[in-house]
This record gives sequence, C-alpha cells and structure tokens, in this order.
Amino acid sequence: MSFSLFGIHVFNLIGSLLMNKMTAKPILTALSCALLMAASSSSASATTLLAEDFNDVTFIGTNTVRNVNAITSSANPSIRNQLPAGTTWQSSNAVNANVNIRTSTNDINTTGKNAATPAAVQGFNNFFNSNFLVLGDNGGAIGGDPTSGNMSISLPFIVGNGGSAVDISFDYSFYGQRRNPALFDVDFFIISIINEVTGATAWNSTILFSQPGDPDLFGPFSDITYLNQGSYFLTFELDESDLQNANGAQLINSAVGVDSIQISTVPEPSTLILVGLGLAGAALVRKKRS
Repeated sequence: MSFSLFGIHVFNLIGSLLMNKMTAKPILTALSCALLMAASSSSASATTLLAEDFNDVTFIGTNTVRNVNAITSSANPSIRNQLPAGTTWQSSNAVNANVNIRTSTNDINTTGKNAATPAAVQGFNNFFNSNFLVLGDNGGAIGGDPTSGNMSISLPFIVGNGGSAVDISFDYSFYGQRRNPALFDVDFFIISIINEVTGATAWNSTILFSQPGDPDLFGPFSDITYLNQGSYFLTFELDESDLQNANGAQLINSAVGVDSIQISTVPEPSTLILVGLGLAGAALVRKKRS
C-alpha cells in the first residue's frame, strides 16, 4: 500500500474514532505514536545520492578551462576521479571543448550581462564563486564557438530501497547573444533524469533563452519528483539548434553554467501529512483528558 493510500485510510479511521468517544482515546494515542515513529524513520533514511561542485577538478598552469573529455578519458585514475565515475558527455558537432569546467576567474564568469546591446559579448556577471560546469562555449566569454548544436553532460546516481522521492537542486546561469534582435528565436537548457537501463526519461525541466535581459535565467533551481529503484543519469543539455539568418549565421549564441549539483532522497509529501494527523490525534487526546 502506498503512503498516500495509507494516509486516506488513517484519515477515515480518525474520523470514525471521533464519533466514538469510548474507544477514541487509547486507539488515537497508539495511532499517533505509530505515525510519528514511521515519519521519523522515513526522515532518518534521507541520503545524498549525487553531489558535485567541480571543486576537485584541477587546471594546468594558468589555464582557467578544463575540458570534460580530458578528465573522463584520462589514463590517470586521479584525474578521472575528479568527476563521478561513469560521467559521460556528448556534442552534436564533435567539438569536445564545448563541455568544460572553469574557474570563477574565467572570462565567461567575469564578463557582465549587456542587455542594452544584445549582439555584444556576454557573460554570467560573476554569478559563480568557485569552479563550475559550462555547456555551449569552448573558452572565453559568450560570443565565440560553438554557436550551434547540442551538447550535454550526464552524471550517474543510484536510487535504492524500493524507490524514493528525490530533491533535485543546482545553481545555474543561462545567457547569450542575440545577433539579430529583429528576428525571434530561442535556445533551450534541458535538465533530465534518464533511466540508465531503459533510456526512458523519468523527469525533466526546460528553461528558455530568447534574448539578453530575459528574466529568471539564473539562480538556484530545485524540484522534487519520485523515482523507482534503479540506476539513473542526471543530464544537463544545451540545445542551440536555432534558426539562421540569410547568411547562415546563428541568431542566438548562448551558454549555460551549472554548479552545486545535488540529488537527495526526501520523505514523500504524504509522510508529512501523516505527521500532521499524528500530532492532531495526540492533541485531541490531551484536550479530552483536560
């Protein structure tokens, strides 16, 4: 029986007990204790399934960019271990440099946002204060290569114990150039959880970029979903498959930065309802005794 269905039965039982004062006191007391113990046990089992802040990544010399491909394909285990084992990346234009880790001093972070001049070189305006992931640019501020294509990174994690509600959280900044303000187009930042075995999408969310000055394109992201027991990938994808003008140039050139990635198990919302029912029952018993 699911927690939600169990909660409905508990609610109905409490309603019936309230109609019978003779039996309500001892049963409500026992029921309240059982519910509180169950909720406490669920809370205690909450665990972190994935945590990545990219601060283990090392850089060569004065470089402020490290390609993910150079990390995951390294023959040196100490370098490969700078990212979670099993991390993969993809790029539609076969340029491995456009999926990379950067320091907070890199130009893409220190360059400001210029909404007044959409076609100008753009950046994240010092949003990040430590190492972070970049999709969609291979070196400096937003304005260079690549200007189109799809690129992604996938981080593995495992859900055990029959499945769980999970909290997905990270910090992000999504920005770019609009090279022809007279023509409308959009780039997509897609976050997905993919079942490693079946390839099915278990959860996803999409954030859109149209032009410099668009609101709500940076900050903390958080969402809760339920996942069955199994192996998964958390995938971050930038889709720059946008329109071109008459000369073949892309209308939008964007990039996204990501940091402080975490997936943790959480009690189901219905468990919190059970806690409330348990407390209500205990309060009712105390009131009747006074």
